[in-house]
Parts: sequence; structure tokens; C-alpha cells
Amino acid sequence: MAGSNLAKASHFILAASPIMNNKILADPEAYNKREFRSMFGTTPQVCATLWNLVDPTGPDSPLSMGRPKYEHLLWLLNFVKEYRTEDAAAKTCLTSQNTFRRRVKDFAGGIYSLEDEVVSEDIAADH
Repeated sequence: MAGSNLAKASHFILAASPIMNNKILADPEAYNKREFRSMFGTTPQVCATLWNLVDPTGPDSPLSMGRPKYEHLLWLLNFVKEYRTEDAAAKTCLTSQNTFRRRVKDFAGGIYSLEDEVVSEDIAADH
């Protein structure tokens, strides 16, 4: 993880607040765990781990677009969880359809690039 700072779960709780139609919380521990999981399919802790594995701010980042933000990963997670049209998902995420598509595609590629690191050959051979 060559990026300058490691992501924390609290970063994703704050980034999720506008998407979830919540006010930004002063206390990240006061967020609604059930609501977060229902919106993104996982926990803020897993989001932080995934972000740190992709390392989008590091010099060897697999992402092609500059200046990634925590909400971009949340956009992808919400898209694959709910699988709505890009237009509907972009509106939920408070962005344009074009920006949504580019950022989701970029983060999906970044996660795909982790395949050799996180998928065990033993597991792959069993299937």
C-alpha cells in the first residue's frame, strides 16, 4: 500500500451520508449499520480494506482516472448491489450519468486487477 494514507471505515461512513440522504454525521459510530449494508452490500470496514488493496492514490494505481474519492467506490458497490440503470444510479449518487459510468468502470477495473492477489489458486482449482 504505497498510497499516502490508509482509508478508514469512518471515511466511508462520511462519504455515504449524502448518497444515503443523511446529514454528514459528526460521530461516525452513530451511523445506521443495517442501512449502510442494504445500500452497499457490505460494511464500511470492508470498504476501507478494499480501498487500501486497490490503493487508488498510490503510484502503481490500477485506476486510469485521477483524483479518486471514497464515494466512487461506494458508487460501484451500490451499482452492483442494486443493478439499476446508470441514469437512476447516477441520480442516487448525485452525479452525472457520464461521470458515474466512468468512475464505476474505473473502480471495477481496479478491483478486477486484484484477482491474482486475492483469489487463491487452490480455491480457483476447486471450481
